[in-house]
Amino acid sequence: MRPADVENWIRGIIISANADHPDVTSQRDETPAGGDRSALLERRRLASPLTPPKSARSMSQNAADGMTPATKRRRMIAEVATTSDSSEDELGLGGAGGGRAAVENGTGTDAAMAFDADATPKAPRRSAKASPVKYRHLPQAGVASPTISGPSTTSSTSNRSMSTTSSPRKRMRALEVAFEPVEVRPLVPDMPQDMPQALAEFCSQLFDISQGVGVLGDSTLDSFVEHSNPAMKRVARVPRHFSAARDHLGPTPSIDCVLSILMSAQECQKYNHPEISWNLEVHAPVLSLALRPPGSPPFSQPCDFVACHPARIIKEYLNGSVPDKMIDFCLYLDPEALKDRAAVREIELTRQSLAGYMINHTDYDPLRKRPLTLSIETKKPGEGLENATLQVGAWHAAQWRFLDAMAGRLGEDSTGLPFLPAIIIQGHDWNFAATTREGTKTVVWLKQTIGSTNSVLGIYQIVTALQSFRRWTQKTYWSWFRATVLGLPSSP
Repeated sequence: MRPADVENWIRGIIISANADHPDVTSQRDETPAGGDRSALLERRRLASPLTPPKSARSMSQNAADGMTPATKRRRMIAEVATTSDSSEDELGLGGAGGGRAAVENGTGTDAAMAFDADATPKAPRRSAKASPVKYRHLPQAGVASPTISGPSTTSSTSNRSMSTTSSPRKRMRALEVAFEPVEVRPLVPDMPQDMPQALAEFCSQLFDISQGVGVLGDSTLDSFVEHSNPAMKRVARVPRHFSAARDHLGPTPSIDCVLSILMSAQECQKYNHPEISWNLEVHAPVLSLALRPPGSPPFSQPCDFVACHPARIIKEYLNGSVPDKMIDFCLYLDPEALKDRAAVREIELTRQSLAGYMINHTDYDPLRKRPLTLSIETKKPGEGLENATLQVGAWHAAQWRFLDAMAGRLGEDSTGLPFLPAIIIQGHDWNFAATTREGTKTVVWLKQTIGSTNSVLGIYQIVTALQSFRRWTQKTYWSWFRATVLGLPSSP
């Protein structure tokens, strides 16, 4: 609007007001010759209309509303964004960073910027409130599950929410007061009276191994004596390291194989490798050295190991909040490798009525017909003991739930199984943990040192302990599982 138009409009308002008060008008305006006052008023009306131009009305309205031009432009942008959001919602296209929320959070697009010609161009910013889209796991149709008493624990959405926002310590406290609680107790070999007898006896064996007692077969003595590495000669000078009974657990690895793992472990520590590198370069080779005899094909042993980082608990066996990540490795029994035809047949029949058609509490496919026994959780050096405890506790609580439900089908319970073993690895250090069952409570026992991958003798200790776990799996666990879960004789 031109300044002259505004001035004429204002002058017209003043003159019109004076026309309504003749006494005032007569003092300020001159009446044309002939005294034709009506002609004067008509001429003024035509020259200065009382209705202001559109732009002037807009300015007046903005002033009345307390709006500056920039404020009005922002309102226009918000109105356009709101309309856009409505259209997007109807089409299912709404998302973070668009529409009204984008304007309010300062994340509008270039189209919104075009409304404000005076604005300083800025790079778009990501809203602090934006979050990735989360997808729910779809329930499996037509899958029956064993009956488990107690309130439902399948509210997986709230469980996942808690597991991603709460600290391990808070989640552990939540498990302590769950319907089927989880409690942590210290594992002290010098106080065996505080734990179940079978667990105390097993801890005693592991204690000897952790002291280097009988971790080398007598047949390996000469190789240590003749080795060029002075450290090997020092090992050979300690008689308690060698035992003729050692070979009953399995073969003793060669010195060169152990030195190779030692070098990999030093590399991972020196250059601060992530957990996955420790798993690939150190932990998996140690497991292979202990459980897979030289020259044998992988996954061919009656008791073998498998990486199971993706494994998750089947919802029917959940017990409150669980971590997103569970365990990294486990030992399992393979009835086919055992050539136990009766067990193979019974497992196939039993799976037909189980959640996910799995003979375990996890939906991990490689374990669908192989009972798992030892669970292994790994962390970097000095990291994550609380989280590892939570993971093992939640994992074993679900496993006990599964075993209780399976035993209940045959009128039995899980009390005949003395404990479930676990290993928690923190960088070099391998530690034994276990869980026992007291009614519906799962007790986590922590922890007992086994060995370390920062020394040759420490690696031999770990290998010997793993072979001891294998013997326990094949004798104790499989006998119990065969009788109590499958309803078969305890031995083939």
